[in-house]
Amino acid sequence: MIRSLNSLMRFWGNYGNPTQMMLNRWLKSTGMIQVVDRRSQVSCHCTVGSYRMFGEVWHDHDYDIPRVSINPDDVVLDIGANQGFFSCYAAYQGAQVYAFEPSPDSFQTLLSNVKTNGFSDRVVAKPWAVGAENGTVELICSDWLGGGMNTIKPEFATNVGLNITNKVAQIPCYSLSHLIAEFNLEQIKICKLDCEGAELDILKGLKPEDRNRILAFTIEYHPEAYAVQDLTDLLLSWGSHQISFAEDKYCTRQMLRAVATDRLKAVEI
Repeated sequence: MIRSLNSLMRFWGNYGNPTQMMLNRWLKSTGMIQVVDRRSQVSCHCTVGSYRMFGEVWHDHDYDIPRVSINPDDVVLDIGANQGFFSCYAAYQGAQVYAFEPSPDSFQTLLSNVKTNGFSDRVVAKPWAVGAENGTVELICSDWLGGGMNTIKPEFATNVGLNITNKVAQIPCYSLSHLIAEFNLEQIKICKLDCEGAELDILKGLKPEDRNRILAFTIEYHPEAYAVQDLTDLLLSWGSHQISFAEDKYCTRQMLRAVATDRLKAVEI
């Protein structure tokens, strides 16, 4: 009872439109809903099944990295941007964001959310997948989590038993190093990776000379697509980044961080 009351109070304190959101949940709305962060008044539309992801970014701070804050004019990459929750979160703090989302539906919502909040001058968004190399890929689509589990990795879809609703062929896919060169990015503060199983491939395709351009990675890992040990071994083999698991989170998820070792001595980066 006390836990339920605390959750309700937290929900009420976090959202700027709690009554509207509760009605949508109780009525089991099937269309798009609006979610508003009470403190910032940033407002995003999203599918009903994905509103919790907004809270994971804005309220649980799942992608935050201790001692690595987002400051004005920092460059942030949002790979697997979904409907733009993290892109808007970083842009609200003044960052220049490069967002990549291959799902056509999610990408259109991302563009709308960026525009609605006045972040169009801070967010460059592209309807691209990111992988180990340049080419085209097939996007496997599902209605789970309101589209939040779309993937380009067939093994991920198989191992989670994904409810596949559609497949979109010929999605442009680029390596992370290609994107760094394409946008002429000298220094990147944070690279957020949440790609439903493509994270390991993306990092394998990152050229050695580009690793040191990225201060920190915040990664949701997916053991349904690869062994987590393979991911940690790869990051440690670089010899440039220190890794940690996000065990300090309010709601512990499968999160891993990697921060450039030579920057860790700073109290606040």
